[in-house]
Amino acid sequence: MTDPEAEQQYPKLIYDGPFSESTEKSEALGLGAEQVDEARALQIASEFLGISGLTSSGTEEGRIPAFCFSGTLGNGSPVEISITKQGGQCLWWLANATGTAQNLPDANTIKQLSDKGKEYLAAHGLPAMESTYAQYYEGVMIINYAATQGDVILYPDLVKVWFDLGNGEVCGIDARNYLFSHTERDIPEAKLTPDEAQGHVTTALEIVSVRKALIAVNTNDERLCYEFKGKFGQDSFIIYINAETGAEEEIFKIIDSENGQLVI
Repeated sequence: MTDPEAEQQYPKLIYDGPFSESTEKSEALGLGAEQVDEARALQIASEFLGISGLTSSGTEEGRIPAFCFSGTLGNGSPVEISITKQGGQCLWWLANATGTAQNLPDANTIKQLSDKGKEYLAAHGLPAMESTYAQYYEGVMIINYAATQGDVILYPDLVKVWFDLGNGEVCGIDARNYLFSHTERDIPEAKLTPDEAQGHVTTALEIVSVRKALIAVNTNDERLCYEFKGKFGQDSFIIYINAETGAEEEIFKIIDSENGQLVI
């Protein structure tokens, strides 16, 4: 069991989904102003996990400084959790999975876990989250959730949720990207209608869905786009058209692998 930041050995587009590589702002926007000491952080961690008996395991002094604690869940699984020094937010927590699941989840299981994760996040102070991409690793499924504001999905504001496929329970989260990026945006009105924006997409693409999305094109530049998902032959693509200018901001090809959907 390791700090989820160690998982960044995976290419970010694979691990986090589109645009996650641009989420780490110069300062974290979603922490809040309160400074917490270790005693208060321990209380927050215990309440977040619903357990007692956590003990200090040191501190993190990275981009978001945090207090770290370790303990044991009610099912006997070792657990680690990190609480931010500013704001007292859960930066991440992770428990050992049972490792009993051998097969990849079917569509019904994915839907059930996706809904469970959304409810879990709402119950822990992260409402209005929508699942995006999923990955599978040795009995664990990781679903990425993005915040929404009105009818716009905010791709920079990502939370990863770990599920133990052996028992269907949440076994960890990583809110690092969310805490870096989340704030109430002043989102401009789209100057183009969906039909007008679709006029900037090749007619060879069979459009499956369209929605508004806020994407990060670099660390400090976010743009409102229409997200077009579609198929060209046997291949699936996502195209982002600027909702103000009609410019093509990004295009991704979706690759279905045994570990879930990847984007390149």
